[in-house]
Amino acid sequence: MGRIRTIKPEFPQSQSMGRVSREARLLFVLLWTLADDSGRTRAASRMLASLLYPYDDDAPRLISGWLEELATVNAIVLYTVDGDDYLEVRNWLKHQKIDKPSKSKFPPFDESSRALANPREQSTTDQGPRTKDQGPLNTARVPLADRPADSAARSKPVDRPSDVPEQVWADWCAHRRKKRATVSATVIDGMRSEAAAAGVGLAEAMSLSVTNGWQGFRADWLKTKLAARIPSATSTVTSGKRIYTEHPAAMPTPYETPMARCDCGLCVKRRGTDLAARMRRENDGAIPKEPGGSIVDPGANGARAS
Repeated sequence: MGRIRTIKPEFPQSQSMGRVSREARLLFVLLWTLADDSGRTRAASRMLASLLYPYDDDAPRLISGWLEELATVNAIVLYTVDGDDYLEVRNWLKHQKIDKPSKSKFPPFDESSRALANPREQSTTDQGPRTKDQGPLNTARVPLADRPADSAARSKPVDRPSDVPEQVWADWCAHRRKKRATVSATVIDGMRSEAAAAGVGLAEAMSLSVTNGWQGFRADWLKTKLAARIPSATSTVTSGKRIYTEHPAAMPTPYETPMARCDCGLCVKRRGTDLAARMRRENDGAIPKEPGGSIVDPGANGARAS
């Protein structure tokens, strides 16, 4: 059943909304009309498209990407309970003031129920709009060629970021296709921001997403993963940096970030292999030297080895 909700005047200036497309912003507001007093509703994409976009033929195809954008900026969380897909609006009571809230009929979100794939209903039955008619709607169809280019632009191939190796990019794109998730500039920008918050690079965030079966990447997902797995790894803190002597189970090899480094045998061996490769490149003249004798390695972000 549809509900009347309110929009705060400062909503358009929200920084998180500035990181998603216009279509995703509209979907976020429309979801409020379906959400119950706890901010929850069912999340099957085909059902949402039929209820919220009854006059848009392309909505069933695009709505999963809009949901993904909203999940990437933590506006909503998608989860599955007993095979049914749900979503929950984050910080719901900041968006809405609810007088005498009714008890939710939908199960609450917990980390174990987080959806790893886009909610997509397989039934082809259009369930039709179920919201209360609040006035006449403009039913005129706009030709696809005359519609805003935002949706079409997101469907175009996205170039590989320069800081992501080709194999990592190929694996991540294949992983996204398997999850039926979009690969767009918006998704990549959101992942880059979350990777920075977690103290890792974009390429490492993509590798972690593939390794752990995550559809996207969130800094708090990594923290949860580490909290569950890393306590068994032996580590010490030196000069504000955590040094592991046993490899953290969730991390790639070799593992090193601005806040932590793994000195297990395998990581040390990998670093030694990288150093030997740099020395061979020096002998072959592939790495230029500075007057002081330092080696400038263009492939190591300007790092110098002597």
